[in-house]
Amino acid sequence: MEAGDTPVLVHNAKYGTAGELCQVRPGFTPKEGRGGKAGTRSGKKFTPAGKDEVIQRNALGQDDGIARCVNPTCNVELVYPAKSKTGVTPPRNEAQVDHIESEINGGSGDPTNGQAACGPCNRRKSDGPQPW
Repeated sequence: MEAGDTPVLVHNAKYGTAGELCQVRPGFTPKEGRGGKAGTRSGKKFTPAGKDEVIQRNALGQDDGIARCVNPTCNVELVYPAKSKTGVTPPRNEAQVDHIESEINGGSGDPTNGQAACGPCNRRKSDGPQPW
């Protein structure tokens, strides 16, 4: 099995296959509280449902329905992530959900504090403010 062959699951519901473009699912509508109500997950990681909500909202906001990196100078099309494997380098455009206000500084792990980024831009931002 190659990296990217494993379906990504959220609450046992397939929402995207690793390596495929993050596109808006037919019938998706943003849902308040999915993945945690605003401000209720201070200092916590995103839930799988919260990550999916952030990626889907990003894709919904694009003219072509494909999620893109939040960094406007990057704007790369994002693909669903694969499960980490030793010795396998993920693609540069693999979707990562980043805390706008960092987790270490008490930022909430709910979708209102999330943004979709590619790996390099997420690492460049790290725990600080957005550099772009």
